[in-house]
Amino acid sequence: MATYSDDFNRTDSADLGADWDSGYTGINNLQIVSNMARAGVAGVCIESVNAISPGARQFASVVMPTLSLNEGGVILRAAAPTTVTMYVFTSNNFGTNDSVIAKFIAGVYTNISVSSTETWANNDTIRGEAVFSKQFCYHNGTKVLTGSDATITASGRVGIITNSVVIGNFEFDDFLGGDIERKLSLNPHMFGWW
Repeated sequence: MATYSDDFNRTDSADLGADWDSGYTGINNLQIVSNMARAGVAGVCIESVNAISPGARQFASVVMPTLSLNEGGVILRAAAPTTVTMYVFTSNNFGTNDSVIAKFIAGVYTNISVSSTETWANNDTIRGEAVFSKQFCYHNGTKVLTGSDATITASGRVGIITNSVVIGNFEFDDFLGGDIERKLSLNPHMFGWW
């Protein structure tokens, strides 16, 4: 089982470091500022983890210390750069307080499932999961969205995404991602053991 964590506690840098890749076509990179990750420039910024190779049952979570009037979250089953193909799980704080499950397929963005009832706040945690043809979005541990899409079935990378109007108004901390642990739960009654 492969997992990767990053608290971004290191020297300020114009990118996230050797374990992360930017370079997606038409997409900007992220940077390290004051021990947090944030947009390198205004606009969509994506980086994916190259340090692990998780299977198709994936999760990623990240704390969002600052999310004023911007959008951000995690990506799953992402192709390696330069191809912009991945599942996207974001909080949208452009005044609408949405939770979104979406996908990029060769750079084309499409919403899969959207909720307009979530109120996201500084220091909230977003988690995305991709299991078979289902996608799940969690807000502080509570499932808020379910998607059903079978377009991206293969394994791929985990990572983070932001769409920032103002640099520094959306920040990330304490990233964790990788394989979802498989748990086998046996009910003894189904085998006639009792």
